[in-house]
Amino acid sequence: MIIEILSRENIIKYSKKPHNEQSIIISISDMQNEDPKLLKASSNSIIGHLKLNFDDIEVDGKRSMTKEHANTITSFISKFKDKADKIIVNCEAGIRRSAAIAAAIMLHFNGDDWEIFKNNNYNPNILCYKKMLISLNEDIDEILILEKIKYNKSLWEEK
Repeated sequence: MIIEILSRENIIKYSKKPHNEQSIIISISDMQNEDPKLLKASSNSIIGHLKLNFDDIEVDGKRSMTKEHANTITSFISKFKDKADKIIVNCEAGIRRSAAIAAAIMLHFNGDDWEIFKNNNYNPNILCYKKMLISLNEDIDEILILEKIKYNKSLWEEK
């Protein structure tokens, strides 16, 4: 399964062009922002679009990602997993929430998510990552997660 991370700006650009692969899109917007308006030019290749609103917060609260958000994403993916060639996750900047959600999805479908944690373009939101792992019935290995965070943080700080 191809999993891609995009910013709000880039998902709008993506929606303007036709694509060969069948894609589903998971859009995460801040609580105060509207969902991205995708164009119909590529509607034949975008077979599903899930829109959720929560802020980029790593502490449980009413504005952060909830268990319900994670379960909604998992249900959405399950609905389209046999039809979609690509899962695109986007948030405002395409750095934290979308990277975390994409990493958990990568681990679930592809067995590895280091591609995200070893990339200094991403700084995954760990609350989102853990909530998605739980929803996808993946084990949470706290030691490995700390290793991933530490590695990614060192890359992020060098940037």
